[in-house]
Amino acid sequence: MNHTRLGFLTPSGLLAAGLTVLVIVVIGVWQGGVIFNPGALNAQAGDPLSGATSHAGIGGLCSACHAPFWGPDWMADRCMDCHAEIAAQLADAQSLHNSLLNNGFPMNCWDCHPEHRGALERLSIFEPAYFPHLGFGFPLLGGHAEAACLSCHVGQDYIHTPADCASCHAKEDIHNGELGADCSTCHTPDGWKPSTFDHTTAIFQLTGKHIPVACADCHTDNRFKGVPTACAACHAKDDVHDGVLGAECSTCHTTDGWKPSTFDHTTAIFQLTGKHIPVACADCHTDKLFKGTPTDCASCHTKDDVHLGQLSSNCKECHTTAGWIPSTFDHNTTAFKLDGRHGAISCASCHSSKTFVGLPTGCNGCHANDDPHNARFGNDCGACHSTTAWRPASFDHNLSAFKLTGKHVNVSCESCHSNGILSGAPTSCGACHAGDDAHGGRFGSNCDACHSTSGWSPATFDHNLSGFLLTGAHAGLSCDRCHTGSVLSSPPTACEGCHAEPSYHAGVFGTNCGQCHNTSNWSASWSGPHPGGCDGNCINHENATCRDCHPSTLAAATCTSCHDSDNPGDGGDD
Repeated sequence: MNHTRLGFLTPSGLLAAGLTVLVIVVIGVWQGGVIFNPGALNAQAGDPLSGATSHAGIGGLCSACHAPFWGPDWMADRCMDCHAEIAAQLADAQSLHNSLLNNGFPMNCWDCHPEHRGALERLSIFEPAYFPHLGFGFPLLGGHAEAACLSCHVGQDYIHTPADCASCHAKEDIHNGELGADCSTCHTPDGWKPSTFDHTTAIFQLTGKHIPVACADCHTDNRFKGVPTACAACHAKDDVHDGVLGAECSTCHTTDGWKPSTFDHTTAIFQLTGKHIPVACADCHTDKLFKGTPTDCASCHTKDDVHLGQLSSNCKECHTTAGWIPSTFDHNTTAFKLDGRHGAISCASCHSSKTFVGLPTGCNGCHANDDPHNARFGNDCGACHSTTAWRPASFDHNLSAFKLTGKHVNVSCESCHSNGILSGAPTSCGACHAGDDAHGGRFGSNCDACHSTSGWSPATFDHNLSGFLLTGAHAGLSCDRCHTGSVLSSPPTACEGCHAEPSYHAGVFGTNCGQCHNTSNWSASWSGPHPGGCDGNCINHENATCRDCHPSTLAAATCTSCHDSDNPGDGGDD
């Protein structure tokens, strides 16, 4: 038969375990909580706290400092039970303990106040081996690790101690502040010497042969600030050019050595291009003359000028540094521009015998033999022709004495200029339009007195330019009222030519209607002496009008319009 064995989980095993735990608890209580002895507590007396003047006074009571693991308290909480002043400091942002608590470094009370080291050992330890100085951003290294705390924390001020070099070492600065206040730029906490300086952080970089030069060669008298950086400050005595090329050696030389040297001619006024590049320096800079060397073409190339100076001394107007040939010339920079067919003509066609200056630029200089007009239009072919070709040709007739307007614009040249006669053509209307004159010459040959080049009709005539001015009611009459039967010239101008005397007048006033009437008022009154044998009393007699006395004709008169008889003075007037 098989039986399952429970091991210590048997009644006897459980009883043995419970008795063991009970014994440990009883011994712990009996011994005041001291089961193991980690070492003696500090016995140096101080101000009494909670009835004890030292930790040794509570030596038998471990729970005064050590909280049980199952409780809510920590060991630091037990410290604050006695050290209430420390609890107050932890709440003060200006205190050391507050800084230790909030500096982001994990610290406990026992990091600075270790115990169980013996009755006479110090309770507060600030040696670097015990105090986490790194947690405050200032690690104690080198000579700093050996410095006494109070040499930096003057007056036991642990909060406001400056961390910059100059606050402690200004009096030791042999550079007198010239290199600033940050000693760590060159020095380390291990000591003032050896020191290093990264010259790449300075304005003046050390390269080439400058690197092995001793500091004192440039920084004389311990002068580190304001040292001149110009080449000439150190190398004026080495200048084989005697200052001709200025004081900036780096234009041609490098810090690797005086030789080999280079010169970037693109930084000069005269750029080296084409065949100028391989030319030896001495070919242009004779006698080591580098400054003031002439840059004009003729200074070097006069002997090469096949044009013998005809085209000035500026070779680059036609040539480039790539070579004398091929050469180009921009004729448009001259007074005579090449365009059209002129652009394709060879140079020699005009510049014969290599003559380049003083050539004629007028059209007839080359085209006199090509003129089919035989100079009748002068020598300026460009007035009608272009350099593209002789044809098509154009002529701006508005530049002549006879302007082309209206229907004249579209008339072909040959219609007026027959037989190739282009100059001296007649300009009068009759010369071309005599056959078109519907008036049969009655108005002369000057058609434009009434007509325009836009067309024969509509026509206008300013009658005020004739001997008979149109005024008043005459101005609104149609032409054919007076000019009957197409008679436009010499119609009668007397009144009776159109206005035969009315029968009412009976010929009394003759044919001059203007004695009483005008062109604006046909109903006029007589203002002169009464015609015939009537005495002066007949005019305006009692404000009577002509028709009051002459009702039917001026040849007969009656008084009965106003009187009872025609016999004045018969006593019967009313």
